[in-house]
Amino acid sequence: AHQIGLPTSEVLALAERVEEEFDSLAPCVLAELAARGNDAAFALLADPDTHLQTALRMADYLRDRPAWAAQFLPFAVVQRLAEHCEAEDDLDYDVEVHAPFWQHFDRRLPAVADAFARNAALAATEDVGRTVLADPISAPTSVLLDSLEGTPSAIVTAELLNRRTQADRALLAWRVEHDESMPRRHAAARALGVMQDLRLLELAEAMFRRDDDFADPNRTLPPADRQRRTALLAYVVSLPGAVTLPLARRWWQEGGFLRSAAGRVLELHAEASDRIWIEDYVRRTIERDSGWELIFEVDALVRIGDPRSLPVYQSVADRATYSWARTRALTGIAQHADTESARAPLAEALWDCEAEARELGCRHADRANAEVTLRLAALTTDALEDDDVREAAVRAANG
Repeated sequence: AHQIGLPTSEVLALAERVEEEFDSLAPCVLAELAARGNDAAFALLADPDTHLQTALRMADYLRDRPAWAAQFLPFAVVQRLAEHCEAEDDLDYDVEVHAPFWQHFDRRLPAVADAFARNAALAATEDVGRTVLADPISAPTSVLLDSLEGTPSAIVTAELLNRRTQADRALLAWRVEHDESMPRRHAAARALGVMQDLRLLELAEAMFRRDDDFADPNRTLPPADRQRRTALLAYVVSLPGAVTLPLARRWWQEGGFLRSAAGRVLELHAEASDRIWIEDYVRRTIERDSGWELIFEVDALVRIGDPRSLPVYQSVADRATYSWARTRALTGIAQHADTESARAPLAEALWDCEAEARELGCRHADRANAEVTLRLAALTTDALEDDDVREAAVRAANG
């Protein structure tokens, strides 16, 4: 939008049509325009009361650019954003999540300073209440699990993998099915999966098959069951492919969450014999779908790595409006970067909205292409660019 001189008024018109807060890409585009020197877009931040909701959404986006915000973001919109968060009773959480942004303004905004103080006091209180195991190796499995929220999870999870007696495994399975703590459920589920213990498979399939329709309150899973289902998915994904791949092929046909679970297995364990039916599904689906339903299937094709999938990747890269599907397809194209047909989509990736896609474009840049060379030069000096992309652009530009 910046490079082609798209009128800011047209982007603003899209932003103003949005009814739900923080639910549109248009304010993000306006924020980028403002940060990149567009005067009309910057004026929305300098005078936030004129288009307050849009200005708040722009500021919300720019919190992820704290260095730029500290130097250039008008204080008026920062003040309005703090007031908005406070009115929503969300300031403490926002300050915790976006501390690198808010720390530049706490001296000028007493409410933000107070939020930092409350968060620090709460963290200190929680630290006092935690019991950190001095010796996880000698702790009983039940104590090990109960300490999970006070002990670095990597330490607990690693030690749980050593708890392989029948009694320990039975306890882990019971915790997955009945424990109310999400971290404990997930740690126990993953441990059983890595141990290749199959006792939870029946429960997992039953949970995956349950209705979860957000549009119908009578068919919506309770939050605790939805979290338990996620833990069981972590369990299934941790099991060996020899066990789960035959199940995934059957589950995929049934749709619903079973298809989602199957997709996670396929992206890890799909075999060459799965290529044709997966390609057929991707071809048919991209004709009618944004790409949202294709993530795991494209990942499965990337895993298989057959060059005959290249036209399928290119179709997704051309048609998908869901950016992660496009990025997955570009990953597949990059596997065959030395082919003539891969050059154009990998060059176009340099302008993609996803940093991962732009990095792929940098890694496979054709420096004989003058437009690509100019784009690489721009990326190397772009202060708003992702660090990994900028570093990849520097390496590509320097040969």
